[in-house]
This record gives sequence, structure tokens and C-alpha cells, in this order.
Amino acid sequence: MSTKKIIITVIVAILLLAAILAALLAMSLYGNPVSLALARVGAEAYLDKSYEGKGLVIERVGYDFKFGKYFAYAELPGSMDIRFSIIMNASGEVIRDEYENHVTSGWNTSRRIDNEYRKLVDAVLISDKFNYDYHIGYGMIAFFDAEYKDEYTQSYAIDMASLTCDADYDPSEIGAEAGEITLYIYDEAPSAEKISEILLDIKEILSEADVGFHAIDIVLEKEDGGDEDRLEIRSFLCSDIYVLDMLSRVEDAIERTNDYYAEMDKEKQEQIE
Repeated sequence: MSTKKIIITVIVAILLLAAILAALLAMSLYGNPVSLALARVGAEAYLDKSYEGKGLVIERVGYDFKFGKYFAYAELPGSMDIRFSIIMNASGEVIRDEYENHVTSGWNTSRRIDNEYRKLVDAVLISDKFNYDYHIGYGMIAFFDAEYKDEYTQSYAIDMASLTCDADYDPSEIGAEAGEITLYIYDEAPSAEKISEILLDIKEILSEADVGFHAIDIVLEKEDGGDEDRLEIRSFLCSDIYVLDMLSRVEDAIERTNDYYAEMDKEKQEQIE
């Protein structure tokens, strides 16, 4: 065999090997095409059997390389909240579905409401009326379920199970009931007085924008400063934001927040020891 033919043979072999490796890599990331087809067939058969008459369709199928499982996304066309995943093996056999976890639990509905509320708050934070140098800022709705309740929010958080699938909720009204604003603001001289002024101003700005909120987490800190240049309040209630004795309530809230984190640090240290 001539040198030229040997070189060509080697090049072809290298190209074939590269193609095989690329195919193997693609399958490890995106799944086997045959298994993807089986997943769609298996998911459609599962919907026909388990959710007959509900009008559900398979939106798409895919592969989760992290867990080595195939999945299908099922949804009800036109629904805001009825969508869930079906988990399958490489043969298209259903392992479980997430209908209860995502739909009947209220999870999807809570995420929809939360996203709508976050957009309302974002619009205020980027507006010309909001003149604070913040580096973290967002709004969210406090929800809880049977497995999780937060000490600070449990008095006003909404039970996800109480939500109605596809119901029309006003995000501002829900915000007034259980909305939380989180702000990390840079300031050259953080103080309780400054936090008091900011809270009064923020409440007015949000009220003018018709964005309700129930509580606010706020951090005032120097840029590139240390812990001594930082003040924080957790879950300061909107109903407590008014001029009379405002500074006193802010100072008390700062102390409660410091005590809370000190207790958390103590518990962590005890676990380590």
C-alpha cells in the first residue's frame, strides 16, 4: 500500500472515530434517539390510560443526563397551570409522574403568581422614581406547604394547597397579603435612621405604583465594607411602616435580626462540634 493510501486510510479512520465519539457524547447528553421515540410512545399511552378524557398532550420529550432518565412534558393546551413531567426509563416504561407535586399541590399556580408579582416589583425598581443604589432587589410571594414553613413568614405566607388551578389572581392583591420585597442597598453611612427614611419612601413609591407588599427584607451596607458597615432587617411589616416612632421599630427589628442570625450561627457551631 502506498504512503498516500495509508495516510488517507488513517484520516478516514480518525474521522470515523471522531464521529463515533461525537455520537456517543451526544447520546450521553441528549439520550438515545430510539429511547426518545419509545419515551414519547410510552408517555402518550400513559396519558391515555391514567388521565383519560382530561385533554392532556405531550409537549416534548427529553433526556436528563444527570439522572439517566427520560422524561416527557405533558400539558393541557390553553391552561396556565396544568403541566407536569412524566419520568421514564430507556424502554419507555413510566417510573412516576409529577402531576400531584406540580399541579394538585398548587406548585405551578404559586410559581405563576410569584412570577407575575416579581415583574410588578421589577418594573418599580427600574423606574426613574426608584433612586437607590441597590445591587440585589426583587419581590416574591411567601408560600408554604406541608414540608416547609419559614419562621419569619409563617404568620402570613399562603398555603399552596389553598390555590385554585388556573384561577385569575391579582398579583398586587396577593402581594398585599403575602408579598415580600428584598433589597440590598449601598450607602456610605448605614444607620437605623437611614433605613427608616428608605422604608417610608419605598412604601410610598410602591403604593403609587399600586404594588402591594406585606413585608420587606432590607440590607444597608457600604460597598466593599465589612460586617461592621452593614445593617439588616428581616420581614419588617408594611403595616409597621409609618412616621410615628418609626426609628424605634427599626432599631428593634435590627436587634431581632441580629439575634436570629446569632442563634443560627450557634446552632451550626453546635452541629459541627
